[in-house]
Formats: sequence, structure tokens, C-alpha cells
Amino acid sequence: MFVQFLLLYYQALEDSHVITEARWITLQPTTSFASLELLVCRLMMDNTAAYREKLQKYEYFLNDVLREDLKTTLLRRDAVFSQVAEYMELQKILENIVTDVKTGLPRPCIRTQVEIGCNFYVQGEIEDLGKIVVDIGTGIWLPMTLSEAKKYCDDKIAFLNAQIDDLTKEELMLKSRVNVVYSALQELQGL
Repeated sequence: MFVQFLLLYYQALEDSHVITEARWITLQPTTSFASLELLVCRLMMDNTAAYREKLQKYEYFLNDVLREDLKTTLLRRDAVFSQVAEYMELQKILENIVTDVKTGLPRPCIRTQVEIGCNFYVQGEIEDLGKIVVDIGTGIWLPMTLSEAKKYCDDKIAFLNAQIDDLTKEELMLKSRVNVVYSALQELQGL
């Protein structure tokens, strides 16, 4: 197990302390305090040009790395949410295929409209409701019975919800890193 934290380095300037460097550090549990103290001593800054350079690096890291990663994570999570909505809609359609909503009786066939191109539609009738074709991803369509399709939808929704949980955890981690780096930058700039 590793411990990861933001290490802030201070420099005493006329009775006040200013953060001179901040860095994400990953330590093993066996890391001794003496080696950590040696690392801190090596990383201390000694002039203002280096201070400005470090400040620019952290601003770049905050704006161009962390915030972009956060934006990408949110877009990925939104895409997974839309997939969950599509599979939930498919589940609802499967339930409506099996039984007629008004009468509650099994349906012998379904009348529908099929697009033949350029927004032109023809009426069609599906007589065999025993099998449907489901897109399982990457352009692969698989014929399934209605019960297999329902089970596939349930499994796929559970899988997508697990992905949403992982992306939400990643989002929270990135938000906390943004907050820590932003606080460190404020302190570096004396705000």
C-alpha cells in the first residue's frame, strides 16, 4: 500500500512562512522520516526566478492537466449515463413487446415503421416476436430471445453503473487535487 499526499515546502521570510514548492509524493509504508526530511531539504528553493518558474509549472499543472483530466472524466461519465438510459429504454420496450399495454395480453405481432433512407418510411409488421437482435457493442448484433435480451440488459446496466461509480470516484479525486493545488497556488502567491 502506498501513501500519496501533497508535500508543501516552506521558506521563512521575515517572520512569515511562504510555500516555496508543492509536489505530489508517493511513499511506501517503509519510508523513514529521515529520508523524507532529506527529500524536503533537497527540494527547497533558493531564488525568486526559480520561485516564478515553479509557480508557472503549478499553474500549468492546475489549468492544463488537472482541469482537462476532470473535464475528460466528466464527459466519459456523461457518455456512460447516456448508455444506461438507452439500455433502460430497451428494457421498457422489451416489456412492451411481450404484453400489450392496454389489454395485458400477449401480442401476436407488432406493426412498425421502418426507415428506407432519406427519412422515407414504410409500414412493416413483425410476426415473430420470439427473437430480437441486440447491439452488444463494436457494431456486433446478436440475435437473442426476449428473456436473454432482458438478462443482457440487466447485466449491461449493472456493468455500466459500476463504470459510473469508478468515474465518480476519479472525479472526486481530481476535484480534491484541484482544490489542494489551487490552495497551494494561492498560498504561493500570497493571496
